[in-house]
Amino acid sequence: MDIRNLKPIKAIMPHRYLLLNIVKSKLFHKKKSLVITFYLVVVLLFAFLPGAPASVPVNTSFDNPSGVATANSSTQKDSFYPVQGAYEENSNYQSNSASDTQVEVKKYNRLIVIDAGHGGIDPGAVSGELLEKDINLDICKKIGSILEQSGFNVYLTRTDDTFMKPSVKIETANKKNASLFLSIHCNAFKDKSVDGTTTLYYPSNYSACGNLSGRDYAKIIQGELMNVIDSKSRGIIASRGLLVLKGSKMPSVLVELGYISNDSDVKLLSTDSFKTKAAQGIAEGIKKALEKVN
Repeated sequence: MDIRNLKPIKAIMPHRYLLLNIVKSKLFHKKKSLVITFYLVVVLLFAFLPGAPASVPVNTSFDNPSGVATANSSTQKDSFYPVQGAYEENSNYQSNSASDTQVEVKKYNRLIVIDAGHGGIDPGAVSGELLEKDINLDICKKIGSILEQSGFNVYLTRTDDTFMKPSVKIETANKKNASLFLSIHCNAFKDKSVDGTTTLYYPSNYSACGNLSGRDYAKIIQGELMNVIDSKSRGIIASRGLLVLKGSKMPSVLVELGYISNDSDVKLLSTDSFKTKAAQGIAEGIKKALEKVN
């Protein structure tokens, strides 16, 4: 047989050749479809895997008076002289929720000014070696320490035996936009039988600073104070003549802890136990009063 006369297989079996091409084409497209399907599955898997949280860590800042947490804000410290460590971050505080963070911001952005009456060349009331200025300073330091340990922002008008005019004290509080002002004093009277504790206030509603009136602030402080000290309560008294009260833009009170002219009060004012309890009661009153300030 002359192989030159043989026709190509394609010419002899055209149908079988066509069928083979069709099968090959289907297999190719089937493989292509499988590859595409595989890549789609991989893409979908990665798309639904849990990723990093989208929220930005919240840092609190002292220069954020609105009380709203802001992202990526830096903590700053003011230049005025606070209670030692008053601006240090509370290392024991850990925020577990958004509400916790907002509470922390609210506390640190509210300034409380504590004033120790008299000082320096002005001793205040005197009973023997007992000087009013020393009692006032000791109690103010205790109040400041208690509030600071609770995470509050505190400023003392004096931390040693120095003199400052009352007008300068309240002007300082106003310039620092304090939320509350409290001044500590002791009383004296010609009638030595008069004793007890009094809280004075300026009759204002301080509408520009929140919902706390001077009277309500005084009631809170007097109430919390009398809960912890063994002294006669002389109640609260409105006063329009005290510079540190009438010149304040924020709710302000002045506490007369006792009468240095009275022997029973002198015994109380001379003990560290009384001063510590008084500081605890006043600090608790400040915390409660602060909750009512917008």
